[in-house]
Amino acid sequence: MRNLFTPNRIIHSIILSRIIVHGPLHGYALANAIEDHLGWKPSQTAIYNTLKTLESEEAVVAEERIEKGRVQKVYAITEKGKTLFLEAKSKMKCQMGEKFAQLLSLMQNFTDFENNQDIEAWKKSHGAVNTEVDLIPSYFVELLKVAPREVHHILTDATSALKDLAEIHGLIGEQIGVKETKQMKGKNGKSSE
Repeated sequence: MRNLFTPNRIIHSIILSRIIVHGPLHGYALANAIEDHLGWKPSQTAIYNTLKTLESEEAVVAEERIEKGRVQKVYAITEKGKTLFLEAKSKMKCQMGEKFAQLLSLMQNFTDFENNQDIEAWKKSHGAVNTEVDLIPSYFVELLKVAPREVHHILTDATSALKDLAEIHGLIGEQIGVKETKQMKGKNGKSSE
């Protein structure tokens, strides 16, 4: 399956989504709309390079307008651009669902089962967790649209809490293959959280 999570594809989708939501925009207004939505402001170079690519793909059209006494290029989405965006959105949802299913499968593989009775006992004791994990893909995509900062904070808190719990239960270390990489550690050798 073609990877939809490359930086270029992500920024293409973000820009198209902001044009869909706000209507035709110039590059500076796009950067501000992205910052308002995601809390991250791409560079003007990234914005204009992406707009140039989207224009060459006929996903957006540029029109010169006079705004505040200045001539500005304003970009509007085309029907082809809407179609490309909706296709990418659908594929991204599908890929995210697959990634969460893989995560659940991986979690289940870490549990040692001797026989079918062990499997059934595990399912009973972890049924609530499985139900909650199954709901994540449907919530996640929609929440990223409306509350990206809050989702980021929740994921950061959840990751930290899971790491703390794993340390309490002695699961951090080589016995399950969880090791801190150099990227996870700061220059002083301490975890950077």
